[in-house]
Amino acid sequence: MSAKTLILIGLFCVVITYAMIMDRGNQRVVATPASDGSNNFYMQDFMIRQYDESGALSRMIVGDQMTRETDSGVSQLQNPSATIYENALPMWKLNSESGTINADQTEMTLLEKVTVVQQPAEVLELKTEQLDINLVDQTASSTEKVVIMHTSGRQEGVGMTAELKKNELRLLSQVKGNYAQPQ
Repeated sequence: MSAKTLILIGLFCVVITYAMIMDRGNQRVVATPASDGSNNFYMQDFMIRQYDESGALSRMIVGDQMTRETDSGVSQLQNPSATIYENALPMWKLNSESGTINADQTEMTLLEKVTVVQQPAEVLELKTEQLDINLVDQTASSTEKVVIMHTSGRQEGVGMTAELKKNELRLLSQVKGNYAQPQ
């Protein structure tokens, strides 16, 4: 085969792979320029998959809409849902009504009715109104009221830090809790 034929086959494979990645069921994700004439764009029904060095899925973010501001690179998110994976298994599921994600998609802030559920057994659920997440280090923090519910009780406090890889959550102040023996 000639070099030209090999290049055409390679380009065809790239186009097919891109179409398969961007396809969500029967819907297609399309970046659309904003109507205000700026360089901003938005996507509806978006999905972002990010992989670790070994090629395993490390996080997936989906949502109703993502609007990217090209000057800052920050994206506004509507109804985002993020899943953090460890060894290709889902460990944490995070949801909110809105949020932002930085240009290199390593830091995300979730806002309004934030819920975090430990996967896969769903034995722990966290609720707050604001949560900052470092997606690379898998750490999170909040300065708002946080409520943590689990199989043996409930804790609440103001402010929290978390190391999601280690399954460690620390409430920072005004901490109250109820504990019950598991049945």
